[in-house]
Amino acid sequence: MFCLISRSWNELRRDFWNTFADWQDRRTIWIVGGLAALFLDIFAWVFFQEYLQLSACEMCVYIRFSMLVIFLGAMFTAIRPNHILFKTVGYIVVIWAIARGSLWSIRLEKMYQRAEAIRNGADFFSFGGLGHCSLEPTFPFGIPLHQWLPKIFSPSGICGEENWRLLGLNMAEWMLVIYACFSILLACMLIGWFVRGIRCNKK
Repeated sequence: MFCLISRSWNELRRDFWNTFADWQDRRTIWIVGGLAALFLDIFAWVFFQEYLQLSACEMCVYIRFSMLVIFLGAMFTAIRPNHILFKTVGYIVVIWAIARGSLWSIRLEKMYQRAEAIRNGADFFSFGGLGHCSLEPTFPFGIPLHQWLPKIFSPSGICGEENWRLLGLNMAEWMLVIYACFSILLACMLIGWFVRGIRCNKK
């Protein structure tokens, strides 16, 4: 493992963009990224929901959905990552999931802020309430995940009820950090792909 990390670091130092271009042609980075997204989904369900007994709200299950889509998109690309069709579909799916997940996280953070303002004395109705939050989620493309996997994707919590923090960040803020990490990795891979293509065309 140490040798692998050392070799990868040396490759990055020698040719940063070409290294990322090579990585995105291999199964490893797609599988690791996809499994990381799946792990976060399972961790949220097992640790937060089952162990800490923190009920998932509507925005929470949408965020879980986005992580599931990241996993599926990455696994699809891992079938044949050096093929332009598999790779293009994978990028589109993962980028879409990151974008939607980030928007849901931002919306959840706004609900936290509204709830905090109301607790500090702001009028509930003049402030606009906590925003729409349903116990009957509507997933993109009409997928009934809350019926297929109710334990994971059926909301039972209240949006805006902030009951967990780590290092000063709440759940929505941590998800934005996670999406940012995925975005940076994906951006480096995409740019590396384009840079390598430009270099090849110049030869």
